[in-house]
Amino acid sequence: MADKQIKLKVFTSQNELYMKMLLELRTKIGWSKDEKYGEPIFSIPFILTCAAALECALNDYIITHFSSENDELIPGYLSMSLRGKLTNIVPLLTDGQYKINTEHKTYKTLVELIRVRNRLVHNKSDYEECEGTVVTAENGDIHIKIPDEVNEKLDDYYLGVKPPIGRFQDALEDLYEKFLYARPKTNFPDNHFIVRVKHA
Repeated sequence: MADKQIKLKVFTSQNELYMKMLLELRTKIGWSKDEKYGEPIFSIPFILTCAAALECALNDYIITHFSSENDELIPGYLSMSLRGKLTNIVPLLTDGQYKINTEHKTYKTLVELIRVRNRLVHNKSDYEECEGTVVTAENGDIHIKIPDEVNEKLDDYYLGVKPPIGRFQDALEDLYEKFLYARPKTNFPDNHFIVRVKHA
């Protein structure tokens, strides 16, 4: 009997791949819980991967939420800002029964991740006014000394993002644990991060 060809539609979800990448990257970097050890040069790639993982997860859950009859709604939701997707994913996937607690530490950290990601992706150099010192060396050469705090910015591999950088991955995992993996839509467990909507 000859093989028969059939047409399939396979959802190639990428968000789990990002989560695996983050675990491996964090291990290879060697960051402990407080990040006293490890390589700061990996901080920016790690942050950007965290942000990509967040957006990919939200996109995947938006896409899979809609049935084939409602797939015309997908482009509208996918075109929302990343913060808009984060804020609206809970009401969307719970039919308006729950919402994300915007005062919760996890939400605030994910919003910070989005803000930091936007700053890093659209980063621009700029001039900074500061007090310089004209220094004359013993041999008569003259140079201008820039303040130490300005020089430190030029060598800051964190680009002003306060460590620990791993907090972004921790918040992302909290989103998975307390919501994305904890669903179904009905009988959703109350916690301080995902809260029931109080209807009038």
